[in-house]
Amino acid sequence: MSNSKQGKGIIAVFIFYLVLLVWVVLLKTQFSLADLSTTRHINLIPFYYEEETSGHLREVIDNVLIFIPFGIYMRVAFRQLPIGTSILIIALTSFVFETLQFVLSIGASDVTDIISNTMGAALGVALYTLLARIAKNNAVLDKVIVVASAVLMILAVAGAAFLLYVNQ
Repeated sequence: MSNSKQGKGIIAVFIFYLVLLVWVVLLKTQFSLADLSTTRHINLIPFYYEEETSGHLREVIDNVLIFIPFGIYMRVAFRQLPIGTSILIIALTSFVFETLQFVLSIGASDVTDIISNTMGAALGVALYTLLARIAKNNAVLDKVIVVASAVLMILAVAGAAFLLYVNQ
């Protein structure tokens, strides 16, 4: 991070992203805890499903996509960490999410989710690394990421507020 204002910006969008991630992964985009299902299931066989549906591939793709920003934010906010350490932190975060789903009985815990989440984050790390090599100016790249993230998050909050309003 080249300046403290930009550093605070990335930390702010990173924290907001993590809050949204908890809302999506743990709370399943529900606004009320009463609306959460009380499922407790665990699958330790990667990419194994008792019932095959087309929704499984979509879930894997969604998990990859939603964790790409995690990898990008880790590289921007904690560039001094080795890449492997960044990915390990993200994998452990995903493991914690899956464990909490089981312990709290709010979803199925699946090793496939940990794998696809970690793959998404690794893609985010790779994407940031590629963009940093192309841009050659990390300060400008980081500023673009912070501004773009802030705009997207404002849109996300507006969308959530709209959903709350419509579903009253």
